[in-house]
Amino acid sequence: MARKATKRKKSIVILDVFYNDLHNNASFMGGGQKMILKFYELLKDKYDISVVSSQKFFIEKAKNIGIKTYDAYAPANEVIKAYEQHLKDILEKDLMIINNQITFQEHPNVVSWV
Repeated sequence: MARKATKRKKSIVILDVFYNDLHNNASFMGGGQKMILKFYELLKDKYDISVVSSQKFFIEKAKNIGIKTYDAYAPANEVIKAYEQHLKDILEKDLMIINNQITFQEHPNVVSWV
């Protein structure tokens, strides 16, 4: 008897990284971050969605609703190092969506979301 092949969900990683923001520990979310949470809610059944963020409050909110998060929260001068620790996982995703100030793109499938 042949096994039915299970189709894996396409994976999307959304980058919400502020390299030079001194307010990475702000106690609020911006409009783009609110849109990411809504995007996740709308597409979580069809796609494997994860988020990389340097914003502490947003990381906590994303975790609370079940989004897989990659934490790049760090002082402004160390955010790049924190982000780079996740590059291997990021590059394995099918699509990268950039929400903020990423200045370099490593992924072959990139969409800038402004």
